[in-house]
Amino acid sequence: MQRTGAVRRDQPANSALLAYAGTWSRTSQGWRTRNRSAPLRRIDDALAGWAAEYQASQAPIPTMQGLRHVEQAVVEWSLSKGDRVARSARAPHIRALAQRLAAALTETGAEVADQERQRQRSAAATELFQRIDPRLQGIAHRRGPTVNPDAPVHRAFLADRDDEGRLSPASVATIENRNGQTLAERLDTLGHAGIERDPSMTDTEVRDLAGSYANPVTGTSEYPEVASYLADGVPTARWNTVSVRTMDVPGAPIFVIGDTADQHYAPRYELLREAVGRVRAAGFEIPELTVRLPRYSRKLILAPDRITVGEKIFRNEYVHGTLLLSAHAYGTPLPAYLSTQLDREVNAVRPEHELKTFGVASMVHELGHFLHHRQSPGLFADLQLAAYEPAARRTAETVSHYAQENPREFVAEVFMMRCFGRPLTDEVAALYRRLGGPEPRR
Repeated sequence: MQRTGAVRRDQPANSALLAYAGTWSRTSQGWRTRNRSAPLRRIDDALAGWAAEYQASQAPIPTMQGLRHVEQAVVEWSLSKGDRVARSARAPHIRALAQRLAAALTETGAEVADQERQRQRSAAATELFQRIDPRLQGIAHRRGPTVNPDAPVHRAFLADRDDEGRLSPASVATIENRNGQTLAERLDTLGHAGIERDPSMTDTEVRDLAGSYANPVTGTSEYPEVASYLADGVPTARWNTVSVRTMDVPGAPIFVIGDTADQHYAPRYELLREAVGRVRAAGFEIPELTVRLPRYSRKLILAPDRITVGEKIFRNEYVHGTLLLSAHAYGTPLPAYLSTQLDREVNAVRPEHELKTFGVASMVHELGHFLHHRQSPGLFADLQLAAYEPAARRTAETVSHYAQENPREFVAEVFMMRCFGRPLTDEVAALYRRLGGPEPRR
């Protein structure tokens, strides 16, 4: 009986042997005696064992092993007959079995050889995939998923590198193109975000429900989008009120795309302005940039007793030249994050009449990703799918919990520290430089 999920392949010789095995006990039974000798029983057992294994998986190596056991049993039977083998009543059946067995061995042997070639190709591809820029050796490596040559990013890492072992411009472009597709996927997710509300709920019930989920730092709702929804009743992204605004800051233009009717658009815009000002005050130039401030960045399903989060994007994210600054990050700082600690330090020295804000540091973090990408595109690309070597991870642990995620996050966290005036240890500064972290203008 074939097990559910067994892999079926086109194996005419093995299939023919399997069919013959099904009739073996009957056809090989002699008319003179029904007693089966020990050597013949060994053929019976070996053939039955092979048939069971073959029907279970059809994997080439176990199939070959089973066939070899049958072959050995046939040889032992022949040796047990000695000179009488040709006169045995079962000889025709043994010959028929041997013929089918030989064909199955040839067929399976070809598959085993093909599997070995595939294994060698896979090993070679894995070795190519794991190469990394010499500047990153000793601090980062790329391991993990099975290499898929059809995946654009994997294909970029498999391609030839330049004489210095760095990614070629073509490989960097391939990774950039895939990241452009990722951005398109994120924007598609934004198109499905919004509020899905139980029609039985009143506005007051909706407001009270959202308020029951309080942020531990600010005390305000973890679902700030609900307030924007209640303000004008718009449950999804509204494109007729979306504008492209150029932020009036020195340097290259920063294009801000958002729904001006969203009550959280203006305060997020001001947080972004403050973040940009802090980066520039630290001496960094910001190239041309696009920032999106979506009204909704996730699907909220409101029921009388709970709020369920459906499809969403990250809180804040840098993707392919674009900052996505989500609606649900506004006013909802994460207590244990370094960005929240830095915002708290700034708020502590603000004049009493100024609004205490959270979110600037997180935006600075994303600007760090952007500048890392722009200043060191080759290293930034080669860090995709990369993880720390142990010593580098220990250094990252001294920065923040989030810096331990991967080398890119370490760079963004350290960049954020620099923009907020936090001192760096020699080890952190050295690792930042080796990873191609952004540097201020000279």
